[in-house]
Amino acid sequence: PFSRLVVLAGVVAVMAGCASVKPQSEAEFKQSMDAAQKTLDEGIDQAVAQFEEIAQRNPSKGEPWSYIAKIRFDEQKFGQAIVAADETLSRDPQDFVAKTVRAVGGLRVAMQSLADLR
Repeated sequence: PFSRLVVLAGVVAVMAGCASVKPQSEAEFKQSMDAAQKTLDEGIDQAVAQFEEIAQRNPSKGEPWSYIAKIRFDEQKFGQAIVAADETLSRDPQDFVAKTVRAVGGLRVAMQSLADLR
């Protein structure tokens, strides 16, 4: 619960900064996404920070959020993954990765909660 609040606060902070940043051109967006994907080999946290920056600069695009959702899901940080998937789907309702992360992540959170109750 607390970690979800921290994630939501981070998302709100990122979204609050969106109004003051100039959006990228399509070419700049593609170049930034390619660079962030290459950064994944160097470090997950660095790549997520880059995807968050790209998301901030391109508030109408869901793709950076989709990458964050997948990364956090793979790390088994399901709360963060679900939040990022929701951000993706608010921009691109057809994103299959985000739909999958939200569904499976939700099931994993539910299974963890049931296990905790036992």
